[in-house]
Amino acid sequence: MFHPNPSNFKLKELVPQSYIAKYGDSAIRFMNPLLMISLQQIRNRFGRMVINSSAAQQRGLRTLDFFINQEKPKGGNYKQRALQLYSDSGSQHKFGNAFDATLLDSTVKQVHDYIAANPDEFPFIHFIECDISWLHIDVRNQPNITFWSPNRGTAKVVKQSPIDWSALVKI
Repeated sequence: MFHPNPSNFKLKELVPQSYIAKYGDSAIRFMNPLLMISLQQIRNRFGRMVINSSAAQQRGLRTLDFFINQEKPKGGNYKQRALQLYSDSGSQHKFGNAFDATLLDSTVKQVHDYIAANPDEFPFIHFIECDISWLHIDVRNQPNITFWSPNRGTAKVVKQSPIDWSALVKI
């Protein structure tokens, strides 16, 4: 288990308050440790960032409540719609594999450009959303780093050296 430096990130920035109330400090277990390592790497290199705040929730782990809050203003049978959306969702946030962050000391472009130029420095990052104002990173199980735009689709794929998993575990 890996928890980013608590002076950089409080648990409430990473998981929903309801999980902290239910699981306490062990709520971190719902976040992929490879994502947490990558989050700390980005923080070390690019400075401060905000994930969850009172104004923006579930930018790390997303639960059914996220979908309920999205559907509730639409009225009607919003809980059933939310349940279906949650069930159908393949979002990496749902699995603890992604975070969205607002950067305070760097720009999203600086982070994107650096990671694209130094992909092997971030061996677990494999997907980055671009053409958005926040930083979206995820650690899905695929080779290389895909830079993907909600408007343009795949913008580019940056080659990475494969992780030598056999150095970590006998395969």
